[in-house]
Amino acid sequence: MELKKVFEPGKIGNLELKNRLVVSAMSSHMGNPDGTPNETVNAYLVAKVKGGWGLIFTEDLGITADAGSDPARSGTTIRCPRGPRPSARCTPPAV
Repeated sequence: MELKKVFEPGKIGNLELKNRLVVSAMSSHMGNPDGTPNETVNAYLVAKVKGGWGLIFTEDLGITADAGSDPARSGTTIRCPRGPRPSARCTPPAV
């Protein structure tokens, strides 16, 4: 079986992708116990970027305390600080 189409550019709405390889949203279980991202999470995401994936969905981002993240999964949910653009403040800096 040939998978040539997977490596061709794709488009979702106005978003152009260099290929059709997608990392789905999943918990890495690598965050800090309080749910914040750390260097391990950052390195994981950077590796995906450098690996050539066309689209990467990050893990669960709880941008506010009441955003519906599951506290029983502490360490797997990235909890971001409040602010005018909280999700931008919790994106790992190298990504």
